[in-house]
Amino acid sequence: MLQQSPYIVIKAAPPSAHPYVDAVLGLLPALIAVGGGLWAVYKYLRDERDALNKDLAVRAQANETAKIESQKPFSAKQQEIYFDLLATTSLIATREPENEEEQKGIPERDAAIRHFWVLFWGALPMVANREVAIAADAFSVALDHENDFVPLRNTSMDLARACRQSLGTAWNIGLEQFEKGDAAIAKPIPERSEFYPQSGPYSV
Repeated sequence: MLQQSPYIVIKAAPPSAHPYVDAVLGLLPALIAVGGGLWAVYKYLRDERDALNKDLAVRAQANETAKIESQKPFSAKQQEIYFDLLATTSLIATREPENEEEQKGIPERDAAIRHFWVLFWGALPMVANREVAIAADAFSVALDHENDFVPLRNTSMDLARACRQSLGTAWNIGLEQFEKGDAAIAKPIPERSEFYPQSGPYSV
């Protein structure tokens, strides 16, 4: 006679007290995998951006270096003309007659005056910025009265200051600017001759 197998009774698990927590825990492995993928994508994009920025910075530096190198011949010529101009104007402005013979004329000063006009009408407009051009024009106005040395000295000094500022900008260095002392206040400069442009070597 066959024996009857006993029935196995499986009871249902009681409902969880925190069903949402259980759902989140069930999704946690998938969320971790997605988060890892997103982090990998973010890191890849960040590294690409950093590499691009570094490359752009290197190119910008190379372009700036190339620009500076290309400007060196102009800067060197500008400096040469400025110093030549200032040596000329300072001689004109300070070489006063020392005796009766020199009242008739001083050869080196007369040569300097001629040289100033050569620079003024030739090389200077090629390299001068606006401030230097205006200062050179002011000196040329004072030179219309070449024996009035106070305006000549003051306009020569103004020209030197303008050249200093121009070269400081070209060399990318901050050159301190000094105010004139009371003893360096110029007399009124006469009206501009009709033969010269009011704006200096540059005609605007």
